[in-house]
Parts: sequence; structure tokens; C-alpha cells
Amino acid sequence: MNSQSMTRDHLTGAYSKEEFKARLREEAERAAEEARSLSLLFMDIDHFKSINDGFGHSRGDEVLAEFAERARSTIRDSDILFRYGGDEFLLISPDTTKDQALTLADRLLEVTGSEPFKGNPPLSISVSIGVVSLPEDGRSAEELFQEADLRLYEAKRAGRGQVVAQSPARGIHLPFDEASRLVERDEALQQVQDFLKQLEEKKRGVLAVTGPRGSGRSRFLAEIAMAAGLQAYEVIRLEGNPATKLRPGFALAQALQAFEESPLTSLAKEKLTQALEDFLSKKRTTRLLFAIDNIAELDGATLQLLRGFLASSEVPIVAFSYTVGSESSRRLFIQTHLWETLELEPLSQKGVQVWLRSPLGWEPPSEFTRWLHSQTRGLPAFLRKGLTYLINRGVLKREDNKWLLREDFSETPLAEKVGVKREYVEHNLPLALTNFVGREEEIEEAKRLLEENRLVTIFGPGGIGKTRLAVQSAAEILDRFPDGVRFVALASLRSADLLIPAIADSFEFSFYGSQEPKSQLFAFLGEKETLILLDSFEHLVKDAGILSEMLQQAPKLRLLVTSRERLALQGEAILELAGMDFPSQEAAPDIESYSAVQLFTQNARRLDPGLVIGEKDRPFLARISRLVEGIPLGIELASSWVRSLSLAEIAEEIERGYDFLSTSLRDVPERHRSLKLVFDYSWKLLNEKEKEAFRRLSVFRAGFSRQAAERIAGASLPLLSLLIDKSLITKDLFGRYQMLEVLRRYAEEKLSEDEEVYRRTKDLHAAYQGEALHQREHELTGARQKQALEEIREELENVRAGFRWAVGKKDLVTIAKYLESLSLFYEHQGRFAEGKDLFSWAAAELEGSEGLVPAKVGAFKAAFTYRLGDYQEGKSLLERTLPVFCKLDAKKEIIFVLNALGTICHRLGEYDKSREFIAESLVLSREIDDEVEIGNALSGLASIAINQGEYEEARAKSEESLQVHRKMSNYRGLARTLNNMGNALLAMGSHDEANRCYAESLAIYKELGHRWGMDIVLGNMSEAALYKKEYERARGLLSEALDISREVGDREGVVFCLNHMGDVAFALGAWVQARRLHQEGLEISKGMDNPWGKSSSLKGLGRVACALGKYEEADSYFRDALELATKIKRVMAEADILVETAQLLAQKDEPHRALELLAVVIENPGAEKDTRDKADNLLAELKSKLPAEEFEAALKKGKAREFDEVVAEILNTSGDAPLRRENRNKK
Repeated sequence: MNSQSMTRDHLTGAYSKEEFKARLREEAERAAEEARSLSLLFMDIDHFKSINDGFGHSRGDEVLAEFAERARSTIRDSDILFRYGGDEFLLISPDTTKDQALTLADRLLEVTGSEPFKGNPPLSISVSIGVVSLPEDGRSAEELFQEADLRLYEAKRAGRGQVVAQSPARGIHLPFDEASRLVERDEALQQVQDFLKQLEEKKRGVLAVTGPRGSGRSRFLAEIAMAAGLQAYEVIRLEGNPATKLRPGFALAQALQAFEESPLTSLAKEKLTQALEDFLSKKRTTRLLFAIDNIAELDGATLQLLRGFLASSEVPIVAFSYTVGSESSRRLFIQTHLWETLELEPLSQKGVQVWLRSPLGWEPPSEFTRWLHSQTRGLPAFLRKGLTYLINRGVLKREDNKWLLREDFSETPLAEKVGVKREYVEHNLPLALTNFVGREEEIEEAKRLLEENRLVTIFGPGGIGKTRLAVQSAAEILDRFPDGVRFVALASLRSADLLIPAIADSFEFSFYGSQEPKSQLFAFLGEKETLILLDSFEHLVKDAGILSEMLQQAPKLRLLVTSRERLALQGEAILELAGMDFPSQEAAPDIESYSAVQLFTQNARRLDPGLVIGEKDRPFLARISRLVEGIPLGIELASSWVRSLSLAEIAEEIERGYDFLSTSLRDVPERHRSLKLVFDYSWKLLNEKEKEAFRRLSVFRAGFSRQAAERIAGASLPLLSLLIDKSLITKDLFGRYQMLEVLRRYAEEKLSEDEEVYRRTKDLHAAYQGEALHQREHELTGARQKQALEEIREELENVRAGFRWAVGKKDLVTIAKYLESLSLFYEHQGRFAEGKDLFSWAAAELEGSEGLVPAKVGAFKAAFTYRLGDYQEGKSLLERTLPVFCKLDAKKEIIFVLNALGTICHRLGEYDKSREFIAESLVLSREIDDEVEIGNALSGLASIAINQGEYEEARAKSEESLQVHRKMSNYRGLARTLNNMGNALLAMGSHDEANRCYAESLAIYKELGHRWGMDIVLGNMSEAALYKKEYERARGLLSEALDISREVGDREGVVFCLNHMGDVAFALGAWVQARRLHQEGLEISKGMDNPWGKSSSLKGLGRVACALGKYEEADSYFRDALELATKIKRVMAEADILVETAQLLAQKDEPHRALELLAVVIENPGAEKDTRDKADNLLAELKSKLPAEEFEAALKKGKAREFDEVVAEILNTSGDAPLRRENRNKK
């Protein structure tokens, strides 16, 4: 049957249902006769009825049309799409194996759920798919269709958004309802019984069921409803649904519909109220439970009606139980006498083991239980989906009444497939050590503003409580941000240039390569649904435009900013913060209800637990709160005086300060005067030792340790404790001390009043930080590398301040102690731009100074310059420092410069020069017995050897390097060298050995938290899987690598993954998908300096074009790819492109020319094993088609030619030659 003559569905453009059966029968018969494969995909849009119900059939039609369009953009030209009816679609895919059909189904899942469907409102859609293939799933069209229908049903039963390609229904019954019999829920069930018992007395109550996504909230709510039903409660079940949230009263109408014989014709409030009253009257209800699933998505009118009902109903006992992601406030209902929250925790590993027994009737191996627990986080919903996925994909099989588990089960990316993101939302919000008092209205307003706006600024003077309010507000809405909440302290930053690194640090994100840090961070944030809390932005306001840029580049990002000034940005929502509420009169009744009074009382009793506030004290307490205008910092400082002053005396001292202010400090803004006088009086109460310590502690930025405080400020532990008691400093849970920025500035003013003490303290601070860095030099290349990096990161603001002070004074002795560790820190963290800026500034400050230290500063500036991609400038700067080091016979520094020059030449493709520099550095390193540099030099030589196709040499150098790095416990060097070793072994065809190296390298990078390194190794592991034709494994590795590449913003990594995914698709015959992936990789490469990636994309596009018979297009792609590979002197890539070109010539019936190219490749030792294998296979094919004499003659001719000569000939071929060049830009 000709597709052109088939009728189409007018809405979607897919072929009609009437055409389907005849076409399937025709394709099945053809496939059976010709022994070809055939696959059928049965697709159903999930929850489609709710779209029609919630938004009308016209919106539903729009979704159907867009789904069909997305499907057509994914499938091949030979695939045939049918609309079977309603929201069901069928896809006939000729010449498609089961593995290929699974690839296609996964892609259809991806394109359906990748972004919301356009329209009003935008809708997030998923699809369920049943997959069958001929001959394994059926021999006839009827058998295939019936099996596809069963598998579609199984996909929907398994939780929707699934692909099912096996038949668990045949002889395998998974009793999930029995399995979810509330394992590890005994305490929660007892809490339900206690709640119902208390209702007998309280009459009104609310029980909220919370827990992470997938913890079984809905399942447990059903258990509550059943328990209530057994106690004679009438249960009305309601369900919140985002699709119907905008339809007032819909949820209640739908719930009542279950009890009504005729449908409700109106959603009007009066009608619904009457219907509810009639129902209860008819039932003569005395006990009522509303069970509400997903209350956050309940429509507003239903919620309002329920609130009113709770307050006014004459039903004797009324209870509400609802599920919600997290319970942060009681604003959903009016206040009741009985209010409880029940939180469901994930199952333990033991709980997962017990859970598995019921559906499987099997005691699985402990390693499988551990893995399954880690992949699903012990969350029942994901356990169910995960188990179903493993069975559907054949990872877990039932044979002969036994369960068989595939050995490589742990390589299944199960967490990704079942939708597990995180067990809990990750955040780094500061942990509060005291209760949060008051500010209820402000918290609700902050949360509302963040719901409606992407940029919210909490604005107010210092000490007003902006930070604490922002942190509390963010903590209460963590569940809105699945990709986490990050707190970034900005008070200690000297300039906006450090904002990007500070934000990156909060995510533990390391920069990499030469790309601009800002671009890397923006790419990292990408599509993340995250909240960043930027604390104390006031001194960076003039550079606030970067926040607008960040929001534009990361469309799901939200920013919460605290500042003493407005940012004046478009789209900024403002929450202006005033003091806490306080009594307006001293004789005000019930003063304990005011939050300012509560805060004073809480802090005072923390310092003096026996403090009694009598009736005579109440007026003074009210006066203190009023005098400090409810400013939290003022209240805390004033309350710290209770050990030495009565409340009356405290009030008197503050009033005396006001008199002083009115005469002496007229330049102080009115709103700051109360705080300033409290500061002054707190200073007055300190003894001389306390004053000296407090002011000298102001040199610290972003906190300090007890040891540093004692060395620099002479502050002993008892003295620090006294300053804590007086609310001048705080101590966090990790033992680190902090000082509020507003107090630090006050203390710094006091310190600067004595210039000599100020300089001496700054000198001590700079020397202390320099010595601490100097002591960590060896740790940064040894076993404590990870800890040392974390310690430096924590002290970075102090390190920067100390270094700048030392450079400003030209104190070369102190500067020298900073250089090695500071350079290594910036290198390991990938903070190349920041390193370049700092060392460039230092070089400028030290201009004119001579000796080793200024030259080292210049060398580090050069190193960060070339790491940012400016190779020529970096090379020039390095060459200036080399004579200085040679003159001083500074061998360690000479080695550093030689290695850097070798790396630059390597990057430029100047391999011979690179080898010379690094070989010289190796000789010097051995002279001074510097094992770290010996290992690095050997690893560098191995990299050069790989690129030049000298694989045995690469292996030998890598083995030698590994011995050195293992001896030194230099884990970062070890991971890098293991990856190099894997590359060499892979090129030699030793796949298993290569995988062992990759696995060890990956484990080290994971331990170090080095995401970029993990990304690279995973990509290389996928190449090994591709060589072994393990396509599913390759796809899983690439998927993980791609996620990391996108997460860290590594565009080169993204291109690598897309190209190799294209290779997987090509190998499986999905040529259209392969072309799309390679084209996407090419487009990304065009916007960056990535010749490796661009060449690989072009080669992939050439393979697809060749397979499709588009020979001129393939020729052009291969030529462009070869030209790029030749420019960067990548022999292995050149050889592979020549084999693909030979394949093209063979298909064009030019076997002699093809044989010449294959002979050249086989004779070149730089060709990888996989490339030579492909060449051998094509040789065998051509040998069977040519006479022996012709075959041998062509082969001999090719072997006689030089590799570079043949490459040059192809690139310079004229338009009349067999490999005619086409200009694709003109097509």
C-alpha cells in the first residue's frame, strides 16, 4: 500500500485508524517473508482526560496536534504514525530491532516531556508506550497488536511515563498493593489512632501527612481513610490536580459526584454548599473526615468552602487529613484545637529488603538491595517503578520459578529512569542555634513574593534581621526548588568580580578549561529549579545588572537578595523590613505578645536562665523595646546586659545615649541612631582585654577559627565565650566563629583609631594566613588533597585579604608563602580567571621589584593566562620569566615553566616542541628528586604519545607515572594518569584493561568530588562500550556523562556525548536520530574553539549521509572533518576519517581507490585498534568482490604511499577528481 494514498486524521496529520490494520498486516507479512525485523509502538498520552475536563476539548486538541508533531520530528521517514483514537497513537517501524525500538521509545518519552506543551496554560505531558517486535513477540499482525496493547496497559499500570518492552503479565504477578503494606510505618499508624482518639474530645482536628516525593503519602492517606471508616466516619475524598486548579469548586464537585445519582450542573459556591449540606443531612453524619490528596493543587474555591465548613458546621466531629510535600505553616485552615503533622520517612535498607519479599517472593542478594536502595532512596513509589523497569528491560527475569538477576544490573541508570532527583532538597542554609521569633507576616509575604517573582529583595538597615528572615523564608519553601537552595555570603567580597566564584563555591562547582567563568556558571545553572540567597548585596549594587543577566540565562532560577539598598532592577520585588512589633506604651497589656519583647526575653534567659521578669519590670521591658525601635540586633545587644544591669538601668542607659545622639551625632540617619547608641554602650561595657580582642578580630573576613583568634587577636577561649555572651560574635555548629558585618565594621573603626595597632594586626593576619597556606603545599599534592582544598576554600576571604596586604607592603618573604598553595588551589578548582586577575594585580603592584618572588608571580600570571586559552600571550610571559629562574638556578620554577610551555605546545598541536620541553622538565625533576613533577611530566609525555599514535610508548610512560603518583598518594594526578592509560589501552584494543583503568580513575574523581573529571572518564568508558558493541551500556554511560556536562556547563563534554550518542544511534540503524545528534553537536561546536568536537560531528554526519546514499554530501563532510583533524595533528582521527572515506568510495563503486586508503591506514601505527578492525572488515568485503590480482595491486600501491601524502592529496583534490568537494554553504 502506498503511503501517499492513505487517509490522514485531520487534527494531527497522522494516518487514520482505518488504515492501520491493513498496513500492519502488509508490513508484518513482508518482514516475515524477507526475514527482516519490524517493531510496533503503542502510545497513550497520560492523564489526557484531566486536560479535557480542566481546560476544554479545544485545549486537548492542541495537545494532540503538538504531540503528533513532536513524534514526527523524532521518527525516521520510513516510520508510519497512526492516530488510533482519542489520545492513542500507533507507530509502525519497519527494519527496526527491539533494541532500536527501545531507543526510539526512549527518545519519544524525552521529546514529549522535555518542555511544556505550548498554549494557555502551558502543560507538562508524559506518554506511556508498549513496544513489540517481530518475530520475538508475535508472528502475525494480530498477535503484535494484542501484545502491544497488553504492554501499553502494563506501562500505565506501572505508573505511566514508562516504556514496557517485555511481558511481565505472563506468569508474573507483582502484588504491589500487598508489597506496599506500610513497611516501617508502625509509629505513623499509631499516631493516626491517637489522632482519632483525641478527636472524641477536641471535635475538630487536622492531620497533615508530609514526606518527600515518592514516600507513599497518597497510599498512607488511603490507610487513614480506612481507619476512620472503621470508626464510623463518613469519608469524603478530594484530589488536588494542577490541571483543574483554576476551576473554582471543581475538586469538591468531583468528590460529591461519587455520592450523587445525577451530575452537578453548577460549580457556584451556593450550589456546592447546598449539595454538601444535603449530602450530610441525608447521611445523618455525626463524624466526618475530608481526605485531601495533594492539597497544594486544590482549587481555591474548594479550599475556601472547606475553611468555612470547619468553622460553622453542625456536624459534631469534623476532621481533615491531607497530603502535602512539606508542612511549614497553618495557613491552609483556620486554627483548630487539634493539629498534627505526620512525616513519612524513606525506607531503610532493611525495609527495602522486607518490601521486596511480597511482590517477588524472593530474598535478593544484599548487594542488589543496597544498590536498589541507593537508586530509589528507599522511597516506595520509586521502588515500585524501579522494580517494574528492571523487569520490563530484562535486567530481572523470571525463569523456571526463579528470579535471575543480570550481572551488570548496577550499571542501569535506574534513578534517572524512574525520576528520582534527590531524597531531600540540597541546601547550605546556615543552621540557626536559637528559635526564630515573630515576623509571621513578613515570612508569609516573602514566600508569596518568591512564588510570584524571580527576583526578591529584602531591604532594610543593618541589624534589622534581613538575613535571618531570608534564611527562615527559604527554609520553609525548600520543596519548591528540586535542584536546591544556596546561601551566598557577600559581605566580605571586595568587588563584584568575586560574585561569580562565590556563587560557584556555594554549589561546590569547579570551573574548568578556558571558557569565561560567568558563561560556565550560567550554563551550569541552565534549567535548574533553584533558589540562590545573596546576603548583603549593598556594596555590589552598582554591578547588580549581572543578576538580570543570570536570570535571563537561567529561566528557572530565583534570587532572594538582602541589601541595605534597592537594586533598581526591572522585575525586582521589594520587601522593606522595619523593626519587630513592640508596645507603643509602657502600660500596654499583654506585652508578651509582641515579638520584640519575646526576642529580648529569649536572649536574656539564654544568658541568665534564672532571670525573673516581675510586674515592675514590664514597663521597662516595653520601654527598651521601643527605644531600640524593635531592631533585632539592638534587642540582642541590650539583652546581653542583664547580668550586670537591671531592666530599669538598661532603659536608662539607652535614653542617656539618645540625649548624646541628639547633640553629637546629627549626621547619623535617624533609623540608625538607636543601633549606634547600643553599639557604643556595648563597647563601654567591655573591659580593656575584651575591647582589644573585639577590635582586632575585625581583620577577619567571613569568620575565623579559635587558633587564629588567639594568634592574631590574643583572644583566648574564655575571652571568646565572653564576647559570645555579649552578642558581639557567634559560634556555629562546626566551631567556627562569626561576626556580623555591621559589627565588624564598627570594630574595624575602633581598630583604625590606633594606626600602629591596626598595621601590626594586619601584619599578623597576613603572616598567619601565609604560613597556613605554606604548610598545606605538600597536602595539595598528597593524601589530604581534598581536605586541604576544603580548608583553603573556607578561609579564602582571609587568604585574599592577607595576600593583598602583603603585596601592598611588598613584603616578599610573606608573599612567597602564599604562592604555591594559592596557585594550586585556583588550578584545582578551575578558577583560572580569578587566578589570572589576582596574580596580574600582584605582578603590577610588584613591578620594578627583582628576584625570585616577583618572577614567580609573573609565571603564575602566565600559567592562568594560557589556561584561559590565550596561548601566545601565556607563552610570551613564560619566556620572560625563564631567564630569571635560570640565572637564580631555581630548578623547581624552571620545571614549572618548562611543563607549562610543553602544555601550550601540546594544545597548539606542536607535539615535537611539547615533547622537548616536557622531557627537559623530567630530567630536572629527577635531578632534584621532585616526585610530583616527575609524575606530571611522565603523564604529559604519555598524552603526547597517544595523540601521535605511539600507544606502547604512552602505556609505558603512564605505568611509570602511576607508580610515582601512587607512592605520593597524589590522587588527582593518579586519576588523570589512569584515564590516559585507559585511552592508550583502548586504542590498542585492550578493552577490559582500559575499563579497569577508567573505573579506578572514576572512583577517585568521585571521591574528590571532581565532576569534570568524572565527565571525561564516563565519556571514555562509553567509547570502550561502543567498541565492544555494548550499545545499551554505552547509552547509559553517555546519558550520565551528558547530565554532568550540562550540570557543570562543559560544552566540549556536551559535544562529545552528543557525537557518541549519534554513533550509538547509527549503529542501531536510527540514522535520522544520529543525524540530529551530530548536527546538534556541530551547532554547539560552531560557537566555541573545539576542533576535536567539530571534526567528530562532521565525520558522524558524513557516515549518515553515506548510509542514506547522499554521496556528495558525505564527501564534503568527510573532507571538512579531515581538514580539522589535520590542523590539530590528530593522527588517530585522520586515520578513522580515511576509513570512512574508503567506505564511501566502496559504496560509489570505486574499490581500487578505497583499497589504497585502507592500506595506508593499516600501515600507520597511529591508527587505533577499532579503526584497523573497521579497515580489515572493509578489506575482506572488497576482496570478495575483486579479482585477486586487482586486489593485491591496489593494496600494494596503497602500502607504498605515505600517510601524510595521501591526506594532503585528498584535501587538495580538484573538483574533477573522484572525491569532488562540494560547498555545503551554497546548498
